[in-house]
Amino acid sequence: MWTAYGELCQEEGTSRADDIRRHVHARVKAWRAGKRKASTTS
Repeated sequence: MWTAYGELCQEEGTSRADDIRRHVHARVKAWRAGKRKASTTS
C-alpha cells in the first residue's frame, strides 16, 4: 500500500509528507468549522 501511495505521489509531483500534511490541514480546518457552526447554533 505505501509503495503504491509513494508512486501516486511521485506521479502527482508531491511527496508523501506534503500530501499527508495537506490532508491533515483540511481535516482540522473542517473540524474547526464544524465546532464553530455548532457553537453558534446552540
